[in-house]
Amino acid sequence: MINPCHDSDLFWANLRKEKEIDEESFWMAVYLFDSLQVLPENISSQEVEDLWECIQVSNERELSNKKRKKLIYLAASILTSAAAVLFFLLTINISPEVVNNNTLLSIKEVKPPSDTGEEIQLVLSENDVIALDGKNADIKYDNNGKIDVESEYAKLKKDIRNNTSTNYNQLIVPNGKRSKLLLQDGTTIWVNKGTRIVYPSVFDKHKREIYVDGEVYLDVEKDHQRPFIVHTKSLSMEVLGTSFTIKAYENDTEEYVVLVSGSLKVNSSVDNSESLLSPSQMLISRQGGEVAVRTVDVEDYILWKEGLYRYESTRLDEIMAKLSEYYGKDIKCTSAVAGMRCTGKLDLKDELESVLKGISSTAPIDYKNNNGSYLIIHKKNKAYGINAD
Repeated sequence: MINPCHDSDLFWANLRKEKEIDEESFWMAVYLFDSLQVLPENISSQEVEDLWECIQVSNERELSNKKRKKLIYLAASILTSAAAVLFFLLTINISPEVVNNNTLLSIKEVKPPSDTGEEIQLVLSENDVIALDGKNADIKYDNNGKIDVESEYAKLKKDIRNNTSTNYNQLIVPNGKRSKLLLQDGTTIWVNKGTRIVYPSVFDKHKREIYVDGEVYLDVEKDHQRPFIVHTKSLSMEVLGTSFTIKAYENDTEEYVVLVSGSLKVNSSVDNSESLLSPSQMLISRQGGEVAVRTVDVEDYILWKEGLYRYESTRLDEIMAKLSEYYGKDIKCTSAVAGMRCTGKLDLKDELESVLKGISSTAPIDYKNNNGSYLIIHKKNKAYGINAD
């Protein structure tokens, strides 16, 4: 199975044909051997060949001295023993690169806590979850195996020196809040509201990979030996060192990435395409197979990391939809004000009520708060010459 040849293929095929070994068990064993990979520095190809040669010699000796039943027993024993040996080798010498051949699958299988609540959460393991009060959190991993966590109300340090590249952490940021994450390799990630990031506490020696469900801005530390790979629901982006922003919520039908500096390779599973982006280019991927690239004003897509939202001649209902999305609140406009066009800039670090008051001071609108749901109406002010709804 490790180094198959014509004779070995006939040997196993004959056993399966005569029903002397179970077909399903055989193919499960094949799958196991194909899945197990040991790096050259842990067990050389020559050692593998020598091991297989010994097994074959033993097999031939038994063929000449024992009956068929003994042969079958030996074949099963060899298979089991070889699997056990390889499993042992892997448990003591397994490489992060082997695990990361299936990194995307592994990361996608990482589930968020059952109760994410309204606080920013740093998930280090199933039984180690740090909840952070406030609207912002600053989290820093260093090369000494420690994490510094700072929010508006707390500061703490955490020792993670026993963690490995197969131990995935999560940062979960609820609506109305943001965070900044410094990874162990020096890459900085600004994390927007309603976002979850999955990443290893320690990157492996050959590549750096994370998974994003939401909106982030990345300033990737250059490392020519280890490309940085970001996975989303349908996109995979690979860089060596650059800056770009991603918006890719799992529940949305559209994902996009905007390149700020450097170059960026983007693969889309929507149409199996590969694109190479230049600065100020935006790739949009929509469910249904549409992938497009166009030039944009980068500033419009990265202001959020400073907590700002800029709009120019934008419909009021679109502005309110943006605020509703950010703060996680229900905000509706009456038909009389929905089409009103506004220009300005909002500071999303402020509470929602403060933001709405700021808009109502420059536009003929008012709002009603009904148990956390907001209705935007005409303002009762004669100076505007407009009646309230």
